[in-house]
Amino acid sequence: MSMSMRAWPGSFFDTWRCRRHTLPIHPASAPLSRTLRKVLIVVMLAGMLSVYAGKSVAKEGYPAKTITLVSPFSAGGGTDFIARLLASELSRSLSRTVVVENRPGANGMIGSDYVAKAPADGYTLLLGTVGTHGINQAAYDNVPYDTVKDFAPISLIGRTPMLVLAHPSVTANNVAELVQEARRSGANMFFSSAGVGSVGHVAGELFAQETGIQLTHAPYRGAAPAVTDLAGGQIPLMFGTPVSTLSYVSSGKIKILGVTSAQRSSLVPDVPTLNEQGFKDFDVSTWYGLFAPANTPQPIIDLLAANTIRFLADPEIRQKLKQQGLETVGNSPEEFSALIRNEVQKWSKVKF
Repeated sequence: MSMSMRAWPGSFFDTWRCRRHTLPIHPASAPLSRTLRKVLIVVMLAGMLSVYAGKSVAKEGYPAKTITLVSPFSAGGGTDFIARLLASELSRSLSRTVVVENRPGANGMIGSDYVAKAPADGYTLLLGTVGTHGINQAAYDNVPYDTVKDFAPISLIGRTPMLVLAHPSVTANNVAELVQEARRSGANMFFSSAGVGSVGHVAGELFAQETGIQLTHAPYRGAAPAVTDLAGGQIPLMFGTPVSTLSYVSSGKIKILGVTSAQRSSLVPDVPTLNEQGFKDFDVSTWYGLFAPANTPQPIIDLLAANTIRFLADPEIRQKLKQQGLETVGNSPEEFSALIRNEVQKWSKVKF
């Protein structure tokens, strides 16, 4: 790799309704699809949990004042969009104002540390990402918080798969061919990303490490210039998100070699995953989730989780997030906690 993320000790890098919805189901209609049954079950269970948790925390008067949702990145980006949409819907469902406060800097560490050290009363929350709660802990020596110990995970909101992208001048048409050609030639290929510490950067490093091919990172100041140089042929490879790259794909300036997530992306359903191409257990996605400070009372965590799951079950909300490239999830605090532990373990194995 051309740059060491640990070469700058003490310094960081800036980067990056609950609404009632009635499904039209007639008793005489055909059997429900598997997907629709899952949605209905999630909504029903979330509703039951919301009532239970709501009664419990009502005794303590929560929420009794404005809730702050910290977005650890600048306004206008993908994290900010998700935070503001979530805040609007939580305000509606909790009948209390939820405001978004942007605290950018240090690859999301400034805002995350602020929440980690906030009172554990449910009034300061964080929209965390794979960077703040997966990559940073593994990539930096001086992270001011502990990803696992200092937070109470609430729910995973959704994932954005990464795509292995290439300029048309690259002869390979899939990841398997790319690896074969790279191994045969021994050539050192450059790949671009949105910057040091970005998901595209660490995805490329993990890919090189897992396949044994030579890749050199070329960091840019954001995804836009990285994609522009890929489309222009200045860089042969990139690990990027669908939203920032699909317009170039449709115009033929970039081609997709594979999807890095465990499942295929609904945005490019015909593109096989790396797992399908023979690279087992390769799973890299950008993800977003809701967190509270550690030791926040469990009834508050349960209430927030239930309302988040109901929010994500709304078809209109799911469509809005899909337009941002996000495939919604909505899981329990326990499931989200397990994911965090797995992410920290996975990224700790990458050699930066």
